[in-house]
Amino acid sequence: MSAFHPNLAVHVAAGRPSERPGSFGFVTAETRLSAADAVADVPVPWHILRMSGPQNQVLKWEPLPDLPQLPLSFVGGSFDGDRLKVEATFAYGAERTSVLIEFGAVEAHEVCEEFSDWLLTIDSPLPRLVNPKLPTYTWPFLEVRNSSWVAEKIARNGTIDEHDWKHLVVLTLDRTLHVMIAGEVESAAIENDKD
Repeated sequence: MSAFHPNLAVHVAAGRPSERPGSFGFVTAETRLSAADAVADVPVPWHILRMSGPQNQVLKWEPLPDLPQLPLSFVGGSFDGDRLKVEATFAYGAERTSVLIEFGAVEAHEVCEEFSDWLLTIDSPLPRLVNPKLPTYTWPFLEVRNSSWVAEKIARNGTIDEHDWKHLVVLTLDRTLHVMIAGEVESAAIENDKD
C-alpha cells in the first residue's frame, strides 16, 4: 500500500552523520551507516541480550490524548545533535492537523521507506486504529519495548548502557521514523493550520 509523498530530497553535507547536525527530510544517508563503516562483528554483551519480557514488543504510544484516529501522511523535522524536533501531519481529511514532538537526549534516529523498515520482520502485532473506515491501518505512534534496534545501538557504542533507553516510532503511510531517547519526550503539541 502506498500513498503520494512529496519529494523531500535535501543536500547531504560531507562527513559522518554525527558530525553534521541539521535537517532531515527522509535522507537516509543522514541517519544510516554505510557499508564502509567499521561496525561489522560488534559483540553484543550478555546483559543486553537478557532483556525482560518479549523482544520487540510493539505498543501504542500516545504523545497526546485524544489524537485523531487517522494515519499520518508526512513526517519531517530537524536535528541539532541532541534534540530532534518532528512535525507529523495527519492524512484523510485532517491534512491541516499536525503533531509537534520534541525528543531530547536523542542517541539515534533512522528513517526507513515502508518496505525497508525492520518493523515488517518482527512477530509482535501492531496496534490498529480504532476507526471503522480504516480498520487495517496501524496506529501511527508506537513504542517498541525490549527493542533489538536499541540493543544493536548499545552494543555498537559500548558506553551507553546505563540509560533507560526508549524506542519510539512515528509511522506514516510510506515512511517510518525510529527514535532512541534517554528518558521522556520533552514536549508534544497539536497544531491546526486554519489558513
